[in-house]
Amino acid sequence: MIKKVLLFLVFTVFTICPGSAQEESIGSKTDTAKKSRGDRAYEDYSFMLAIDIYKKQLEKDPEGISNESLLRLGNAYYFNANYAGAADAYGRLVNRNEGGSQLDKEVYFRYARSLKSVDNPQLSEQMMTEYMKLAGIATSEKYIHTNRYAEIEKESFNIKTWSDFAPSYYKEGLIFSSDRDTGNLARYRHTWNARDFLDLYVVNADSLSSISPVKFKFDSDFTSRVHESSSVFTKDGQTMYFTGNDFKDGRYRSKKDGIVRLKIYKAKLMDGVWKIQQDLSINSKDYSVAHPALSPDERTLYFVSDARDPVNLENPGEGGLYGTDLFSVGLDEDGNTTGEQRLLGGKINTAMRETFPFVSEEGILYFASDGHEGNGGLDIYSVDLNIDLESQQLLHLGDSINSPADDFSLIFDSNTRKGYFASNRDVEDPLDDNIYSFVEKSCIQNIKGTVRDKLDNRLLIGATVRVFAYESEDPFISTITDENGVFNLTLDRYQGNTVRVLIQGYQTTETFLTEVWDIRKTDCSKPMELDLYLEPEPDLCEQDLSKLFKLDDVIYFDFDKDIIKKEAEKPLLEFVEAMLKYPSLKIDIYSHTDSRGSKDYNKDLSTRRAKATVEFIVSKGVSADRLRYSGCGEESPVNNCVDGVSCSRQKHQDNRRSEFIINCEDEPIMSCDGRLNIQE
Repeated sequence: MIKKVLLFLVFTVFTICPGSAQEESIGSKTDTAKKSRGDRAYEDYSFMLAIDIYKKQLEKDPEGISNESLLRLGNAYYFNANYAGAADAYGRLVNRNEGGSQLDKEVYFRYARSLKSVDNPQLSEQMMTEYMKLAGIATSEKYIHTNRYAEIEKESFNIKTWSDFAPSYYKEGLIFSSDRDTGNLARYRHTWNARDFLDLYVVNADSLSSISPVKFKFDSDFTSRVHESSSVFTKDGQTMYFTGNDFKDGRYRSKKDGIVRLKIYKAKLMDGVWKIQQDLSINSKDYSVAHPALSPDERTLYFVSDARDPVNLENPGEGGLYGTDLFSVGLDEDGNTTGEQRLLGGKINTAMRETFPFVSEEGILYFASDGHEGNGGLDIYSVDLNIDLESQQLLHLGDSINSPADDFSLIFDSNTRKGYFASNRDVEDPLDDNIYSFVEKSCIQNIKGTVRDKLDNRLLIGATVRVFAYESEDPFISTITDENGVFNLTLDRYQGNTVRVLIQGYQTTETFLTEVWDIRKTDCSKPMELDLYLEPEPDLCEQDLSKLFKLDDVIYFDFDKDIIKKEAEKPLLEFVEAMLKYPSLKIDIYSHTDSRGSKDYNKDLSTRRAKATVEFIVSKGVSADRLRYSGCGEESPVNNCVDGVSCSRQKHQDNRRSEFIINCEDEPIMSCDGRLNIQE
């Protein structure tokens, strides 16, 4: 399985020579200072070569092969998705140790997963119980399962005997990774599974059945000697991130252990040519990083690594030789990594393999794992990044997406509700990965709802109920509650709809339906009920909001100026937010000056200042018919700083102010003299 290199993120590189490995005894030598060829191959991650050697030893002397060699044979099979071989080797090892010394808990876990893949659920459950006992897990973790995916089809551009996987969206088509013959005279191979190196290929999505994939080209010979895989592109199509070997200046870079790690590279499209700019700050010679995925706002990069959490050492990742975890790191506006990389929280990461993340436009993180209970092999799960990860259960994507084989590298289009993933489920081609397409089934559901007063539970008649599709500002459904405060809707529950409710005298409320009902638990055949509660707008008639929002401390204007100061904009924006939250709120704005200057001049200056304040608020989205203004000049001081009285600069400043008075009566704006009486 070509992808296993990318799942475990470590490999050695050399050319496979003709001929098979020389057979030699292994069992007794594993405990000696001299390592066998099988052990050396295994420790070099040359698992196919190790399998060949260990398998011959097992056939020659089933009783003489050591426990360590059996374990490594099982692991080598497991890491290459040969679950039948893994189940046989692990089974021999477990049977040998029955009633004796306990094996590591991971052996029982991998054995259980392998048994499930080869359709032996009863023994699989027994081995999982043993694993839980050794791991100190009291009960099996429960996951939510969904059946909303259907119409799984194997894509015609797959080629038998070659592995195609890791699809990503590119322009109107796809890019995927493959080990298909590139036509190179020099056939560079990796020794994990003795298959060709990976390249990226492009295929047009509008004619997948007839267009042959074309190799993706960079501006250098970087791709002629290394793996490239698991790419992701920015929405403007100008930047890509992809996985590749640690390769620089024509040489593979490795530490003393001879292992070439994987890195994430960034490339830019310049004059029609993709140019590799740099590897990222998260890369290291000490561990691998791979499989980049972007958040919807393109300010977070998700990726896989076999590193331990570099930040929170008290809760380290469980990576290493046999495990990988999901991490995230911030991106700046230029798409470069910034800040510290973080291990994802919640129930996502395990001591086993988490890999191939993808984030949809709705903020749903999809990933593959063999560390959670599933159907066997790698299964695909999801979590909602919009909700606290610690409070979520994982969603298992069900039996159509997940098979007893390996299923991984899923991508999903939130608009078309279609996607792709890779799997080695094909019984006629079980050692190779193929790309499959799928669609999400609709969930057309009748919804009966009510709108109620949040304080006294009273039904509200005549409330407007509007439904918006994902990221749309135009409602596609609008209805009104009837004489019983009830409304009826018919919706596709999988579309991520938002419901907005409006009625005079109450705060406008928005509800994202997936936060009310977990669509993963939805029975689409049954009507649903939805109760929406509105908070009454507070009784603030004739109150001065300048005190509530601390606007009375704001210096809006410089001396003798009517242009709002830059530092005054922030508190005014908070006031604007309140106006938008309370759509029935109407405000009278009164502006004042100090006593310096003539009364006529100050009257004109304060009027201009009040008008400038209204214009600023209107420019931020508040309707002009909700605002009135009056310039009061120097008529209403808050202290004794009137004409002829000597005052400090601060006391004069106290009189240069604006008031924001709630108008509930819809009467003509009160005179400044009237305002003075109210203040008294």
